[in-house]
Amino acid sequence: MARPDDPLGMPGAWFWVGGARLEGVALKQVERVYDLQSTMLLRLSHNGGAGSWIWVDRSADPVRWLDLRRALMAHG
Repeated sequence: MARPDDPLGMPGAWFWVGGARLEGVALKQVERVYDLQSTMLLRLSHNGGAGSWIWVDRSADPVRWLDLRRALMAHG
């Protein structure tokens, strides 16, 4: 899951955490491409130039869903 906290000592930075990379991968940009209120399509731009497209859904973590939405809105 993408999150705007500080696992690597970089305040305000976004990291992708999950799968085999438990320490987190720094992201250059997280872009909200399509927003259906309870589901969003995000484009993640990695520092290595590669990018990923992911769908995130409220049902995966309903307690933190509004936090994610607010963070995405605040980041532009």
